[in-house]
Amino acid sequence: MDAATAKATTALLLSFVVGCAGESSTPERRDYEYMESALVGLRARFLEATDTAVRDNVLVSVYCSVVHGQPVPKTFGMFSPAGDRAVRSRVLAFVRRNRRATSGLTTDERIEALWGDSWGEDVSVQPSACNGI
Repeated sequence: MDAATAKATTALLLSFVVGCAGESSTPERRDYEYMESALVGLRARFLEATDTAVRDNVLVSVYCSVVHGQPVPKTFGMFSPAGDRAVRSRVLAFVRRNRRATSGLTTDERIEALWGDSWGEDVSVQPSACNGI
């Protein structure tokens, strides 16, 4: 499946699963926003799910895994192994979908697909951050 077909397929699936719409947002970006909302949903069981450190670890993991093809780490700074497993399952699902959707894209195109104009302003990860995961 080529990158354009993968993106179209992802968009179609996300329209059913996420129910997000927005002309300025790519399917991958909507999927990332959905994953972030899933972390908020974990707060009922794990209060630290939306802590800054956990969110930063998720961001670095997504960047390193989708953009650079590294494996998803096992820990995200949660207070328990169960919390880390819960976060990892959501991140892993996101990474699997978006690796396929962005497989034919360059590094810069993957970043654009995931974060668009937010990259460099609100969102930024240095490639060297991938050395520590």
